[in-house]
Amino acid sequence: MKPFWCVDDGNVSTIAKTVVVKSVKDLDSMFRVSYNNMLQKLIGRDINGALTHISGNATEKYTRIFNMLGDSIPSVDLKLGILGDGQFSDEIVEFVVTRETPSGKKSFLIYFVRSGDGIWRIEAM
Repeated sequence: MKPFWCVDDGNVSTIAKTVVVKSVKDLDSMFRVSYNNMLQKLIGRDINGALTHISGNATEKYTRIFNMLGDSIPSVDLKLGILGDGQFSDEIVEFVVTRETPSGKKSFLIYFVRSGDGIWRIEAM
């Protein structure tokens, strides 16, 4: 990448930035793969593997939840639902998940945040 120059009030500065451009379709696919990989780990009773898709801030909470599910954990994919539409920003990604409940279809939100290591993980669901 070639640096470019910026003139501001007579001062000249050299600025070099890397810009990564991804299509919305690629981003959408990346989040869906991460969510589905987490579900597959849960179906296989691999709680630690599932937790790699959860952000550090939420790991303790979801460790407790996944452990409380016990023997019913393989059916969690049926209970969590399917990712619907998503909204993307630089800081947070929000998906709608719709699932059947005893009182009919309900929608819930799943949030992904970029972790300190640059990897997007689930923060809340």
